[in-house]
Amino acid sequence: MKKSLIVAVLLTILGIGTGFAQQGFLKGKITDANTGEELVGAAVVIDGTTIGTITNFMGEYAMPPIDAGTYKIRVQYISYDPQVFESITITADQETVLDIKLSQATMDIQEVSVVAKANRESENMLLMEQRNAVLASQAIGAQELSRKGVSDAEGAVTKVSGISKQEGVKNVFVRGLGDRYNATTYNGLPIPSEDPEYKNISLDFFSSDIIQSVGVSKVFNGTNYGDVAGAVININSKELFEESEFNIDFGLGANTQTVSRDFYQVDGVSSMGFAQSTNLPTPPSTQLPNAQFNQIDQFSYTYKLDPSLRSTQLNGNFGFSGGKKFYLGDNKNPLNLYGVAAYSNDYSYSKTAIRRITTDGTVDQNQEGDKYAQNTSHLGMLNADYTTSNKSTIAYNFMYLHSTNQYLGDFIGTNSDYEAGVGQQGMMRRQQINDNALYVNQLTSKWLLGEKTAANIGLSYNIVDGQEPDRRINNFELRNGAYYGLQGGNGKQQRFFSELSENDLNIQASLEYDLNENHNGNSVLKVGYTGRMVNHDFSAVEYDMRASSDGEFYPPNLNLDDFFNQDNMDIGDGNGGDFRILYSDQSYNVNKSIHGAFADAVYQVSDKVTLNGALKVDKVNMDVTYYKYQSTTPEESSIDELFILPSLNTKYELSSKASMRLGLSKTYTLPQSKEISPFRYNNLSYTSQGNKDLKPSENYNVDLKWDYFLSGSELISITGFYKYISQPISRINANNSAGVLTYENVADFASVAGIELEIRKNIFSHAAGSNNDGISKLSVGFNGSYIYSNVNFDNPTSDNISGVFTHSSSQLEGAAPYIANIDLTHTFKTGEKSFSNAVVFNYTSEKIFTIGRDGFNPIIESAVPSLDFVSSAKLNTHFTVKFKAQNLLNPNYQLYQEPRFDGVDQERVTLLDYQKGVNLSLGVTYSF
Repeated sequence: MKKSLIVAVLLTILGIGTGFAQQGFLKGKITDANTGEELVGAAVVIDGTTIGTITNFMGEYAMPPIDAGTYKIRVQYISYDPQVFESITITADQETVLDIKLSQATMDIQEVSVVAKANRESENMLLMEQRNAVLASQAIGAQELSRKGVSDAEGAVTKVSGISKQEGVKNVFVRGLGDRYNATTYNGLPIPSEDPEYKNISLDFFSSDIIQSVGVSKVFNGTNYGDVAGAVININSKELFEESEFNIDFGLGANTQTVSRDFYQVDGVSSMGFAQSTNLPTPPSTQLPNAQFNQIDQFSYTYKLDPSLRSTQLNGNFGFSGGKKFYLGDNKNPLNLYGVAAYSNDYSYSKTAIRRITTDGTVDQNQEGDKYAQNTSHLGMLNADYTTSNKSTIAYNFMYLHSTNQYLGDFIGTNSDYEAGVGQQGMMRRQQINDNALYVNQLTSKWLLGEKTAANIGLSYNIVDGQEPDRRINNFELRNGAYYGLQGGNGKQQRFFSELSENDLNIQASLEYDLNENHNGNSVLKVGYTGRMVNHDFSAVEYDMRASSDGEFYPPNLNLDDFFNQDNMDIGDGNGGDFRILYSDQSYNVNKSIHGAFADAVYQVSDKVTLNGALKVDKVNMDVTYYKYQSTTPEESSIDELFILPSLNTKYELSSKASMRLGLSKTYTLPQSKEISPFRYNNLSYTSQGNKDLKPSENYNVDLKWDYFLSGSELISITGFYKYISQPISRINANNSAGVLTYENVADFASVAGIELEIRKNIFSHAAGSNNDGISKLSVGFNGSYIYSNVNFDNPTSDNISGVFTHSSSQLEGAAPYIANIDLTHTFKTGEKSFSNAVVFNYTSEKIFTIGRDGFNPIIESAVPSLDFVSSAKLNTHFTVKFKAQNLLNPNYQLYQEPRFDGVDQERVTLLDYQKGVNLSLGVTYSF
């Protein structure tokens, strides 16, 4: 008897309609014989065939239409004894109900294959896949997302062991490795970033409305993409798993720091959250001689400088989802159509403090102010998949994601950039809009060419349109203790526009051959090609409005539009206006191609041992053309590398419930487009600039994982890992005159090691309800990690003041040593009703935000705890109500730095400090 259950699912739909001649229907419910708990993902198959289905979240199943007759039905579920039912009669145009109770396994489970499509929304199904996989993997599905109140893919992956979020930075850190070391895919195909600051698309782009599951692969083989060291994060889109369905979602909420506050809103965004104008203004046609800037004569901006004021800030969301199954041709081949459309809008406010220090300990910026933010998102998704009569499949996926983030910040205090120097009171107003859109088109297929041979072909074409239209920055100085005057100098009155356009073509093709005799093992040989061709165009325009007249301004009503307009503008004709506008631009273009070939073999040596060996070869070309800040001369840089990437993975079955996995692999890390392009970006509290001399890193990865599956829903897992990274890339806080953060290959190598622990356990699970036909269950989940990281700098550097050598080594940027996630969930189900309450806690220890060198200490992000409460009630088959209270602890988010002076550590300075507030929301779902 084999020990593993392989379920490859073609999930046909619940409640299949009538009308098929001489066909009947089989349906029912599968539960645990002892506890009454519904078993999600149990396989029901006509014995000796590949016709079958699996149970849904309620443990219910419905077989596809079956020709009238008598059948043998086999039912299987991982860690349970299989059952075979003889002589089940199917009557034409009638439903046969077969409810089944399974007992915990007392013997090995015979291996069965069901030609089906796995519903990865189920926690149990994902655990089953994790148990059967040769490579160690983790995943979180829609069922778990809903239970924990997770609203997007970013929140999903931070519930996985070893993964943390750095505040103020998009995307996540996996085992201490940030954005450049990770890769993001959608249905297994790469997708680009919507933001020039990042390699990976922001995971909060993907709301839970479109997520079936999020998989995290921290172990690599030949079928993975080579440009990765932390993890490949794969988002599987929702699909139809019913005969038909239609859902409507609606929700309202509020942030405790925002709801009753007067709220300033940036001009330029429509009521539905679309930027009203995103085009760069027309550049000037002439250049002033021997000048760094061009001067323009027309004040032609779409947006106002003065924001609007609103008094009510309710968060809201609504969405639609649904689909239908069709049967085509004489063989009634299934065609599934499924679509989602959703909108969300939320507001936030924070009292924010920002500071900056020099190497001698001087606080040369000390400001505090109000920051008002609004985030709006739109999404549309459609997928269609078709199964042919020989069980080949072809699918098309389309997705549109749009996100607009806007904020206004007024910060008052001292700043050394002010003309009067340190101690002079002043004010900075910053207004920013980011309007990003992503279009995804995917075509995937699997063609069965024979009993043992199959071909897999996938294509995707993605388009990114990223805009930062008219970022507005105005700096003021306090005059005579009574009013504010405009600050002069370069960049003090600024309007900034940027555009990102990216076209991303991906190709996957592979041929796989079944090495098993009688198809009863896990052995397979796969060879294939992967290709990715990316064209990345970025351009930015900065308009410097140099004021020659101070004006008089009285916050908060500054009335900037009364000063900055065409009538007051100096157009260079001797009129002597109040200000003039100078123009400067930056741009870069990146053409990247990665062509890879791989051979990957899985061989089941025995019932206990399975080996996976692979070799991947990637040819990488990366050509960059760029214009530096305030430069009119184009420059170039390039990377041309051949990477040979071997991998070896083994799985050893210690028992029917326990296994050990070992993974060895080599991968690489390319610099991001903006890191290798000397483009200067001004953030709220820092400015960063790329470095054309960056080189790729090479990564050597070792993983050892032990899993023990207590049941189909319970697990204990321990993982140890080590990574050796040659020429690691990092953002550094170095001592340069402009105070600009930059990127370097900071050392010959860096080391990362750690241990991860995951536990999922039912505290109790027993029958409940008036007739004991329900279930009451209390479960706990815990995952935690300890991560050690270290990088030894090439040349230890001395403090500028004392000459003392400092910072010869450091932790890696963003590597939190301690991470913990705990959730406690109670579920009660009876009949059509179910109630669930969950408390979810997360803790991330302090970590390095930016590595320090050349007299600077590192910038540290403080430890952050968070606590959420989520309650859900399914009142009947149609109505579900959900309440969420998130960020209940409302901690302070802080960045701090310890100055050095005369070689003596001084008291730390908090550079950034704010609270997010508590988010409360109530949502309703109606299912037809």
